[in-house]
Amino acid sequence: MAWILRILLKNIVILNCSIKNFLYGICLVYSTGCTIAYNVISDNTRGVELAGDNNFVYNNIIKGNRSGLRSLGHNKIVNNYFNNIVYNAQASEPMSESYWNDTKTLSSNIINGCYRGGNYWHDYAGSDLDGDGIGDTDVPYTSNGWIKFGGDYLER
Repeated sequence: MAWILRILLKNIVILNCSIKNFLYGICLVYSTGCTIAYNVISDNTRGVELAGDNNFVYNNIIKGNRSGLRSLGHNKIVNNYFNNIVYNAQASEPMSESYWNDTKTLSSNIINGCYRGGNYWHDYAGSDLDGDGIGDTDVPYTSNGWIKFGGDYLER
């Protein structure tokens, strides 16, 4: 059974060991102020679907899905591990101006690096010129063009 949450306010999906469904791992529809954190979301058609605003997605491993995460609103998506089949993330609607990074902070990240700020993308093709674990070239990361507005400037 897929985790499809409709018309929700400030709900939390956190500390699930593994979310494996057929269609969606987690689907938030018309949701506001929800948190998705510390989950392993894998082996779905789409790992996470966000069709709402002001949701916070952090510290998740989103891997092995046909598509990783699609944001159709203003959401914050930081410090996640993405390694998916077709694309890692998508935000193509004119109103889907999500935030894919935060302020660079000296703190352990999702891959045990020294700095937090953006997300880990398995297909990031740039380089880390100063050795801080944050990509310095080929920025922002746009998931091969699937993120139309913004992108991750602090990717790993």
